Amino acid sequence: MRLTAEARKDPTRVRLTLENDSDDPVTVVTSVNTGSRVDHDWFSIVVRVAGLERLLRFTGRRGASGPRKETIEPRGLKRFVVDLAFWAQQTVNGTKKLPKGPATITATYEVTDHPGVWNGKIDSNEIAIDL
Repeated sequence: MRLTAEARKDPTRVRLTLENDSDDPVTVVTSVNTGSRVDHDWFSIVVRVAGLERLLRFTGRRGASGPRKETIEPRGLKRFVVDLAFWAQQTVNGTKKLPKGPATITATYEVTDHPGVWNGKIDSNEIAIDL
């Protein structure tokens, strides 16, 4: 498995791509649809601005929603976009806006103790964005 991050036209919107770099299909957990938003419990992004680091998570309070499992075919991709500005202001992330200025980010996908799907931890490439 490989994880890549890339900036979009709006630098607070980051596209994350999971790539199955194996010769076999891989089943992964990707999201939880809460009805009002889509959570990505197994992903996080570290934002570095002016020597400070901030960890953003993409989850929140919800009812009995279950994880979405998807199979990625060999050499296949699963892409989605996370809005850093939105998630920075959520309770799980301290409800503070992101600071302005040049930044770097690195994403992580980590799944542990989840039967029937890929388990492990991978980090993305580091990218530069201007907040």
